Amino acid sequence: MPIAHPVRRKFAILVALSLSLALASACRAGAAAPGAAENQMDSPPPPPRATAPTRPVVDIELSISPSRVFHQLGDTVALRWEARDSAGRVVEGVPSKLTWPEGAEPTDEPNTFRLTRLGHQVFFLTADPDAIPPLATSALVTVVEDASDLKHRDPDLDVPFVPTAMEVVDAMLEYADVQADDIVYDLGCGDGRLFVTAAARHGAAAVGVDLDLRRIIESRQRAMDDGVTGRVRFYHADLFQTDFHEASVLLMYLLPSVNRALRPRILRNMQPGSRIVSHDFDMGDWEPDGHREVEIRELDHHVFFWIVPAWVEGIWQGEVEVEGQAVPLRLELSQQYQKAAGHLTWGEHRSEIAMAHLTGDRFEFHARVPWGDDLERVHVVGTVAEQDFSATAARAADEQREVTLPLKAQRIAAPASPSYARE
Repeated sequence: MPIAHPVRRKFAILVALSLSLALASACRAGAAAPGAAENQMDSPPPPPRATAPTRPVVDIELSISPSRVFHQLGDTVALRWEARDSAGRVVEGVPSKLTWPEGAEPTDEPNTFRLTRLGHQVFFLTADPDAIPPLATSALVTVVEDASDLKHRDPDLDVPFVPTAMEVVDAMLEYADVQADDIVYDLGCGDGRLFVTAAARHGAAAVGVDLDLRRIIESRQRAMDDGVTGRVRFYHADLFQTDFHEASVLLMYLLPSVNRALRPRILRNMQPGSRIVSHDFDMGDWEPDGHREVEIRELDHHVFFWIVPAWVEGIWQGEVEVEGQAVPLRLELSQQYQKAAGHLTWGEHRSEIAMAHLTGDRFEFHARVPWGDDLERVHVVGTVAEQDFSATAARAADEQREVTLPLKAQRIAAPASPSYARE
């Protein structure tokens, strides 16, 4: 092997040393440049990162530090979040907006808050709506005066926690026909298996509500394991104090007395057509629209199904078009859940309606009315939209509905609230 000349070797060493000193000097100059961070903290090497345009974001994680079941009044918490792609890699460049509750006061540190109010404080994080899918998640902080006194205290629960078998979970979600555009609420969500499964398998937006914080923590972990934290929310709250009017699907595994207590709020506040599914327990005299049994190890589990009916109670006035002429009509209706009764006045003929039934906002009934020179039994089918009713009438014997008459009516009088939905 040839040996380098001593002079050349010394020159090479000097050149390498000069280059090293120059690079070090440049780095120091860059660090001292205007706009450089004054305070920096050492941190472990970040995980491999991908840029936003290359891979879709599928999950976003929001965490609170320190992580505790209970925080004390005056504690300071820091929030951190990361968006990840389908391979679990952190995605940069995803704009995010953090919304904090009134009981949290921002400090001088970024995304750090002082807890100033007792109770449950919920932080919401929304990401760029162009993300795939749009992302949103939340984090809960429970603030108490003395956390040490509550570490082992159980909440006062109306309903004990009993897990629903996964076979029943599947049957409930199938019965409700949960779709990706649904908003699913699970009252008394337990460990989250119902509403998290609705998000994971059916793509729905889902919300779990439970008074036991341990169950909320379990639900949160289940959502993380299933990769759906961006499609679910968690409320540590009393279900009787929870506003669930936005739900298109309501899931329950409660007790008969709790179901009955919730019934007026369901009927008054939820939109017609919303679906209710209950495991094992009905809602008293509100008859279900459907019922199934699921047998598991020789034990029968009951699944009850309801569709919230439109409110048609009251007096309606309108007209029906018969051979180009407007014939006045009047409907006088009473209602008990999805069933109705009353009278129809068609022109000058008044008759009792029969087989009146509501399926969401769809209202149908039968009545005998003047048709030509005779009285014919007609089948009226239409849609209720608050104070308006639009329908068609056809002879009941005409199964093909070859001749239909357009009918419109408006409600002119009604009780202050549905009589069947009062406390």
